[in-house]
Amino acid sequence: MNKESKMCKKCYEKEKQHPKVSKEELFKIMKTNSYYSAAELLGVDRKTVARWYNYYIKEEREKDNIVVCSTNEG
Repeated sequence: MNKESKMCKKCYEKEKQHPKVSKEELFKIMKTNSYYSAAELLGVDRKTVARWYNYYIKEEREKDNIVVCSTNEG
């Protein structure tokens, strides 16, 4: 760990992976704003907002994804 660092590399990577804005709050903001204006409201880069949004959308799809197994033999 570097002397100027505020956290170790492991903690930094863990924190970096998870979005800082709740899913509900982000979806509420995105209903009326573009990525650019949402980024200004949240104080982050436009690409960060897009990454958070895509992360939550992927999470929702995985939650709602139902796999149907078909056992048609013959």
